[in-house]
Amino acid sequence: MKTESGRLKSNKTRRLLLYAGGALLAVLLFLLLYLRGAFLPRWIVWNVRTLTADLDGDGLDDTLRLRGRRLTVRFAEDDPAAKPRIFRTPARYLISDVLTGDFTDDGKTDVLLLAWRIGNYGTSHPIWVSGRDITFTEHLFFYQYRKDTLWPLWMSSDVGTYIRAVFFDGEYLHLETAEGGEVLTRWAGWNAPPGVRPDWGLEIITDAPGQ
Repeated sequence: MKTESGRLKSNKTRRLLLYAGGALLAVLLFLLLYLRGAFLPRWIVWNVRTLTADLDGDGLDDTLRLRGRRLTVRFAEDDPAAKPRIFRTPARYLISDVLTGDFTDDGKTDVLLLAWRIGNYGTSHPIWVSGRDITFTEHLFFYQYRKDTLWPLWMSSDVGTYIRAVFFDGEYLHLETAEGGEVLTRWAGWNAPPGVRPDWGLEIITDAPGQ
């Protein structure tokens, strides 16, 4: 038979366990929402798109679907009985928009993603960077078809400005900023001309035709 003191201690223990469980649940919910980008800026436009493009050069249109902040690519097959080839962006990348075009001017169709992710450099980072960055940053990811799938061609670090949208006019990439401005760029690749940041795959144009 429990004493009054024993009952009080038992009730207190239950309350503490209840509070601890509630706190743990709240932390887990916060982490889940954070990882899904619930606390990212409200100006971000999370587009829903379906695009078609011949990514592998076989003359058939492949299908790109952006849904729920994730891109899925289904490659078209000549043989209806063939196993479908599917590419999906990792869940840790939150994709706000997708573009296709020959951005690198090599005659192949590229895929450009406007993406948010935790951290600046991913698993590989410069030697002067220490510690782990747990904040979300915005990136431009370029992919190209290789070896039956899409391979990363160039994955930018934090773009350093807030980009709301990206447009391609066949020669230049127009980056529309959250503040309503525009940055005009074009692909520079790894052989960037003098004055262009060596870690930046895009050259910033300051004197483009018509500007």
